Amino acid sequence: MAKRTSTNASTATIAKRLRTVNYYPLSGYWYPFRQPNYLFRPGSQIDDVWSRYMFDRKLRLVLLDAIERIEVSVRTKIACLHAIEFGPFGYADDSASLREQAETVTRTQFLERVQQDTSL
Repeated sequence: MAKRTSTNASTATIAKRLRTVNYYPLSGYWYPFRQPNYLFRPGSQIDDVWSRYMFDRKLRLVLLDAIERIEVSVRTKIACLHAIEFGPFGYADDSASLREQAETVTRTQFLERVQQDTSL
């Protein structure tokens, strides 16, 4: 990579970035800085590529955090509604099951596991 760039970044800086992230995950971020002959555009800096990678990483973490909060909220509301409708142990009641008969085996196995795990 150091041979293909016209940047003034040191080989040590480039090696440090590649050791941190690896070549292939980082390579997607330097496409805008490349020319058709695979050399980097004049003035391109490894720090610009690194900044894009770090921005994407932070954005991904923020989005995954938001998605997790939504997921937990929806699961909690579903569990609450199910408990209101069928009682706190409604999951153990066959009449509360919305699944087809073919999936009941899996549900039965789940209930057996719950029984094993909760018995003293």
